Amino acid sequence: MQRTDATTIEIAETGYPFLRLIASYGHALVVLIVIAIAAAGVAATALGQSWIWTAAGVAGAVVLYGLLRSYVELVQIIRETLLPP
Repeated sequence: MQRTDATTIEIAETGYPFLRLIASYGHALVVLIVIAIAAAGVAATALGQSWIWTAAGVAGAVVLYGLLRSYVELVQIIRETLLPP
């Protein structure tokens, strides 16, 4: 006899759509966010600000890429190992 837990049924019904979204489109979203941040730094310089804004935008984009990419990988691991298919 197999016991069905109410939590298991709830997880199977909800499916965690945000986790599915991040697992499916995570890398593309990370790239778009990083490009937007680097472009904002370049745009600030083009609009008359100091060149430091470009350097800060590019450096921030590099750091954020590493952080967001690791977050996407963690979500993929959680989805593959802990959640039911």
